[in-house]
Amino acid sequence: MYELMRVFPIVQTLARVAVGEQGVPIDNGSAIVPTGTRLVVDNTTVHYDPAIWPSPDVIEPRRWLVKEPHLSDPTEPLRLLATSEQLAYEVEALL
Repeated sequence: MYELMRVFPIVQTLARVAVGEQGVPIDNGSAIVPTGTRLVVDNTTVHYDPAIWPSPDVIEPRRWLVKEPHLSDPTEPLRLLATSEQLAYEVEALL
């Protein structure tokens, strides 16, 4: 299910406002983002970035398997399902 959410993100972009001055890495070094700057993150670009995801064009659910069970998130059973995650479950059921 997580792999389907990576390949077909429900939320295409995220808009945020910088709450403090922050250095951001870019291709030629870094840039300073001043406080109050409006930022937009393109989820699709991030989800298909080969620097983050090996073979980003391949649907590979195994990439989400936890290699060591003791490293899993201890709050996982307590986490509420977000609307987008529930929608992903429903889409997965249709496939």
